[in-house]
Amino acid sequence: MMTSDFFSRRPPNDVIVNAILSLNGEITSNMRAVFIGYSTRNMKFHFVVYKEPSKDDEESAEIIAVNFFSGHFEKLETLEIKFIISVGLFKDLDHLDFVLFHRKEYYTKE
Repeated sequence: MMTSDFFSRRPPNDVIVNAILSLNGEITSNMRAVFIGYSTRNMKFHFVVYKEPSKDDEESAEIIAVNFFSGHFEKLETLEIKFIISVGLFKDLDHLDFVLFHRKEYYTKE
């Protein structure tokens, strides 16, 4: 069941669509997930990766941000790109306002 808190933090649909389109062809094998945070003039892209980001990971993240910026109609004051190195459980991560991408992962009990 969706809570009202979910909808109060969720970015507008046009922002979500633009962000999803920005990912096209830029997800690397090191990227586990991509989360966004959005307010009227500020955008955050958090890339969850398995290990230290490579130059390819950094370049792809920058391309995603540029793609988003070029398709966004409102002027942004900040556009943040952050890498989070984590092999922990997906549920334990800060998802910001919206999950754009999440790689399917299988967990086993030990």
